[in-house]
Amino acid sequence: MSLPGLRPHNFALAWRKVLQELRERLPEGVVEAWFSKVRLLSRSDGEVVLSVPNEFFLKALLSKWGRQLEDVLRR
Repeated sequence: MSLPGLRPHNFALAWRKVLQELRERLPEGVVEAWFSKVRLLSRSDGEVVLSVPNEFFLKALLSKWGRQLEDVLRR
């Protein structure tokens, strides 16, 4: 998946594209429960910065769905 331009105003659009691809791979309930609270803050040089509700949420998200998220972000 290509995330074009990724200037700050494009982060919301880019995250919607990530969510769209996750919906193709995961059940809708999973995407809604786990990824709807996440926001893309920045991306550069292969590094992605996400906003999540708290550290506990982040650890659980990455433990359960980190591989799928990483696969989508790498495309």
